[in-house]
This record gives sequence, structure tokens and C-alpha cells, in this order.
Amino acid sequence: MSKKHIKRIAAPRTWGITRKSSTYAVRPFPGAHPMQSGISLHLLLQGIFPQATGREIRHILQNQEVLVDGKRRKEKKHIVGPMDVISLPGIAKQYRAMISPANTIVAQEIAAADAGWKICKVTGKHRRSAKELWLHLGSGRNLLMQKDAYPIGDSVVIRLPSQEIVSHIPLQKGAWVCLTAGRHVGKIGTVEGIEGKKITVHAGDEQFDTLKEYAIAVGKDKPLVEGKG
Repeated sequence: MSKKHIKRIAAPRTWGITRKSSTYAVRPFPGAHPMQSGISLHLLLQGIFPQATGREIRHILQNQEVLVDGKRRKEKKHIVGPMDVISLPGIAKQYRAMISPANTIVAQEIAAADAGWKICKVTGKHRRSAKELWLHLGSGRNLLMQKDAYPIGDSVVIRLPSQEIVSHIPLQKGAWVCLTAGRHVGKIGTVEGIEGKKITVHAGDEQFDTLKEYAIAVGKDKPLVEGKG
């Protein structure tokens, strides 16, 4: 059985919480994201409503609609991670969880039209039969496909909550990528070259090499998401 809480001093830095304001923080249940790159819905909502108490956050979850990727979530320990969409219909606000340059998970407010889709990285696949295969996506999704059309490392845009694939973003030269780990975490830039497990990225006024596994393709001609400071 997993622990209910975690001491703040031992919490992952990606949570971006204060260490000495209290002893414990809400530990997320295991789910679609590793704990190092995910955060409990309770803590994310506290970032959106910084003046709210723990009791008030629980009240919001139980008595108002809180949607994660288009599905209502009442559990405060539900894990949320980069690219997840959080909708609050009661106040007509929508957010996308992003990783910031400070390597913390933050809620970035987005337009209502952008809350209906999500970018997912293709992380693996295996054949179910000669005519079907499972496509494994980041954030714990598995889609049954009729053809092998999406290489590992590329991204797909899915509709929420149906999970229907609406477009494909190849990880190739010229593509826009968001970096989720490494020294340049949180930056968004274009791919200048790919060699083996490394890619060269141009972001702002700098160009650098990083690992391919750290990059999520987020656009062809322009990025579909914005960076968050």
C-alpha cells in the first residue's frame, strides 16, 4: 500500500512547493505519470487558488466540476502531469499543466478552444495481431490502431475526452519541441538536427544539444503550446 502523504522536505522538486510551511504534502496515487514528473490534483489546484485551504480544495473537488482531460475527477490524489488539461467549468477557466524552466509543474491558463485537445508523445507500440497494434502514448494511454502510422518519438494530437487522433507531429528537423528534462527543461524551440539519441535545438538566442528522449514534438510550423516561466 502506498503512503498517503510525503514529507515536504522529501517531495520532488518538480512540485514547486515550500519546504517548511508544514510537514506533509499530498502524495499522488500512482497513475499515468511518474511521481517525479507528476503532481497531485490537490497541489495543482492550490497553485491555481493560492489562498484556498485544504478543506476548500476538497470542497471544490467534491461539489464543483473539475475535469482532467475531459473527465471529472473528485480524488485529490489523482496525478496530473505535463500536457494534461484541467478544466473548471464553474468559473469558465481552463489550464494546461506544463513544465517550467525552473523544472516545476505549473498550470498555464489556455483558451476554451484549446481545452479540447492534448499532445501525447508516442512512447512505444506492440502488435496485437497481424492487422492490429497497440500504440502506447505518454500519460498512460494505449490506443488500438489498424495500421502502423506513428513512429516512436513522434507526437499525436488527440481529441478530449474521446482520445481520437486528429493530427500527427513528426519529431524531425524543423519541428517545434518542448523539453521536459535536462539542463534546458521547459524551453520550446526548433529542431536543427537529429543524430542518434541526441538532437540539436534552437531556442531563443541559443543553440544546444540534448537527449532526444527529453523532447516532445509540439508543432510543425509553429508550437501548439506556449512555454511557462
